[in-house]
Amino acid sequence: MSKAKKYEYFFETTQGFWVAARQVPPPSPPRKLERHPVFDIDGSTKPLLSSWHKAAQCIAPGAASQGLHTTPMARKAQAGRYRVTRNRSRPLTYEMANQPFQIAHRKAWNSWNTTTLYEGMREPETVVEDIFIRKFMTGTWHNLFVSEVIIKRQHNMIRIAGIVQQKIAAQKMYFLTGYCEELLSYWLKCPIKLELQTVKDKENVIYKYI
Repeated sequence: MSKAKKYEYFFETTQGFWVAARQVPPPSPPRKLERHPVFDIDGSTKPLLSSWHKAAQCIAPGAASQGLHTTPMARKAQAGRYRVTRNRSRPLTYEMANQPFQIAHRKAWNSWNTTTLYEGMREPETVVEDIFIRKFMTGTWHNLFVSEVIIKRQHNMIRIAGIVQQKIAAQKMYFLTGYCEELLSYWLKCPIKLELQTVKDKENVIYKYI
C-alpha cells in the first residue's frame, strides 16, 4: 500500500454519496537558524544577527524590523540635457541644444573612427587617446575653445577640428598650432593636423538660450 493511499478514507455526505478524501499530514515544524558568532571591533564575540540588527538601526532606524524598502524606477534620461533657467539666460551651442538621440539625425559624432565597427581594432587605446587629446587641447588653448573638440581619424592621420575665439594675437595662434601638432605627433606616433576656425565673439556660436 502506497503512502498516498494510506491517508485516503471515504465518508458519506448528506446526499447519500460516498466521497473520497485525503488526510493531509501535519506540517513539520520550522527549522531554527543557528547563530554563528562573529568577532566585533572590540574583540568580543557577538551573534551575527544582532550585529546586523545594530548596523541596520544605525543606517536607517526601523529598517531591521520593517524589512527592505524598494521604490519604482524613475526612468529619467538626464545625459545631454540642460535645465531651463527662469530668465532664459543659459546659452547653448548647436551641439548642446540637440540631445544625444539626435546623433546622425541633426548632428554628427565628436569622434570619427572605425573602432566601433565589426572587428574594429584598438578600441580602448583610441578612447584613451581621444580623452588625452581633448584634455591637452583645452588646456593648451586655455579658455579659447567655444565648441567641442572634434577628432577625426583617417588612415594614419588624426585631424583635430574646433572653433576658437580671437582673444590672442595671430602669431600666438600659429605658435600654438605648430606646438600642438609637433607634441601630439611625437606622443601618438602619427601625423597630427589641426583644422581650427576662429570667431570674433562667443555669441556667434550660440544657437539658443534656455
